[in-house]
Amino acid sequence: QEALPPPPTGPPPPPGPPAPPGGGSPAARRTKKPLFKNLKRWGHRPMMNGISMKVYTMNPKKPNSAIRKVARVKLSSGYETICYIPGENHKLQEFMSVRVNGRARKDLPGVNYELSRGVLDLKCVEGRRNERSRYGTAMPDDVREWSDRLKKKLEESREKGQAKMMSWPTYKQAK
Repeated sequence: QEALPPPPTGPPPPPGPPAPPGGGSPAARRTKKPLFKNLKRWGHRPMMNGISMKVYTMNPKKPNSAIRKVARVKLSSGYETICYIPGENHKLQEFMSVRVNGRARKDLPGVNYELSRGVLDLKCVEGRRNERSRYGTAMPDDVREWSDRLKKKLEESREKGQAKMMSWPTYKQAK
């Protein structure tokens, strides 16, 4: 039989770290997820410029069925990512400058970003009347004229002292 080693001499070792709250359960020892998943890629920026490397189409997951236009974009931070091209009739080609923002397409796996229309080389959607800001379309002339007439009418009523709480009618009601 081997002899046991002699007991250690000197000061006792320092105590270990305190037990986590909750009695040291596995849930208490779990680490927190990072707050910003793509911090290295984006660096607290809401949008980022990039250059389109390849423009192609994808099919969405079930149960959806369509042909979605996407582009592989090299971001200014050096990363490459896949971005969705919103709207109709884009004329995006390779090596055009684009602006990317973080809006995921849930039916396209791996597509977590969307390109901004009407910014840099990606032109706006022509003839758009609803959600124009998302597609970079300017206000149509007839809507602008109607809006200017309504503002003028409101200012005249305020000058006359008839400024009651007027609700802003929609374009279709005023026509």
